[in-house]
Amino acid sequence: MRVRRFAHRRSTAFGAVLVCVDMVVNGATANASGGNLAWETVELQGYTGLPVRPVAINNRGTVIGNGRLAAYMETVRWDRDGKFVQLQFDSEFSRTQAQAINDDDTAVGSAAAQSGEERAARWGADGGLTLLQSLPDSNHSWASAINMRGEIVGGALTREYVTVPVRWDHGGNVTVLETPSGMWSGRATGINDNGVVIGEVVGPDSQTHHAARWDEHGHVKVLDALPNGSWSQADHVDKTGVVAGASDDGTGQSYAVRWDRNGHVIKLDTLGGSYGAVKDMNRNGVMTGNAANTMGSDRAVRWSPRGHIQELPMHGDAYRSNAVAINSRGTVLGMIFSGGGMASIALWWRDGRAVTLPISTDNASVSPVDINDVDSVLVTSLIDGSRTHNTVWRPHPST
Repeated sequence: MRVRRFAHRRSTAFGAVLVCVDMVVNGATANASGGNLAWETVELQGYTGLPVRPVAINNRGTVIGNGRLAAYMETVRWDRDGKFVQLQFDSEFSRTQAQAINDDDTAVGSAAAQSGEERAARWGADGGLTLLQSLPDSNHSWASAINMRGEIVGGALTREYVTVPVRWDHGGNVTVLETPSGMWSGRATGINDNGVVIGEVVGPDSQTHHAARWDEHGHVKVLDALPNGSWSQADHVDKTGVVAGASDDGTGQSYAVRWDRNGHVIKLDTLGGSYGAVKDMNRNGVMTGNAANTMGSDRAVRWSPRGHIQELPMHGDAYRSNAVAINSRGTVLGMIFSGGGMASIALWWRDGRAVTLPISTDNASVSPVDINDVDSVLVTSLIDGSRTHNTVWRPHPST
């Protein structure tokens, strides 16, 4: 029997905590609009002493995450004010894990039993759990992404124990996506709001991996590697169906690439080094990630939809930077690393200006997680190696 179990933690009043930060323009400090930029912070509630890791923040400011609560790994959600809610947990399972959330506050992921069975799961805006439809004679599936229409994609095992890419409609009904001739298995990892799906397909030797894109009708197109390359990987898709990811070129190096709507592969510009990786892509086709310069040092970069590169600035004593996410405005979230082991959470605006958030790194490992389309930043800190402290930073309306 499935048991509906909710735990609502008492909320506290969160006043607007304002902090002011300076900007960096081409390595020099500057102010925004003639003054400092003010932010307000919201602390995300949780179980004291237990690690709870956030996964994503949507455009409403709702955060989804996972953590070990009592004896189980469970999925949690925070509202815009940081109030903490355990989502419904099925007593048949020992673990739930969310992977994504859309702007309707619907989250998807999986629920796993100690027996090894895993089911794709969806949590509604009310926190209720739905186990999505499985394939015939199989109870092993997982969900990876959801779009604004409520369509969900992921993978499932067939009765022959072959992994196949699948899509669930708004009602939770499953459809197996097409696998191209010569390929044995696959999985879906992303979907845009028009129903275009990306993922990978794998050859019968389990060694041949290629990026794949499915149209809204489920028809597949294999996305080729760079010339002389042997593998490709699709990681992100924009609103038009342009895909960003990675490929080798036969030399053992991995490069950042994009595929246009016709499936033609294009190597993205580099900083002269032998490495590049796309970490995120917004709905307009602007990409962010990391690229090595001629000295082999990583730099946070932004690529235009046509693949032209922009190195994002750092302050004077910084030696390395990386990027993790980009929103629809073109704002990039990442980190800047300075001398003495100092690391700062950084934002780069569309015009190239940078700002670092004044977050203490004393006895803590600080990581940027996500940014939404109104520039709210989700940050997690692991304190003393065991406790998590999660915050959302929002630009103050007066700045």
